[in-house]
Amino acid sequence: MAPLKSKSDVLEIPRTSIDPSHILTKEQVAERLKVTPRVVYGLTRSRSRNPIPFFRVGKVLRFNWLSVSEWVQSQQKAA
Repeated sequence: MAPLKSKSDVLEIPRTSIDPSHILTKEQVAERLKVTPRVVYGLTRSRSRNPIPFFRVGKVLRFNWLSVSEWVQSQQKAA
């Protein structure tokens, strides 16, 4: 493998920054979707037909509102 000649030879991986204000708890998502937190939790389950996007911070669920918003729009199109 040839050594890198310059910094421009390095593949730059774009980093997307997430605005911390877009990260929500299941209670906040439930409030915005006008459902209970229990419904939001149920939508994260793998047995759900089209699970709501989420990620874990330790044992806690967190949601990126932009991803959830896209998920809601996809649900509207499917209906």
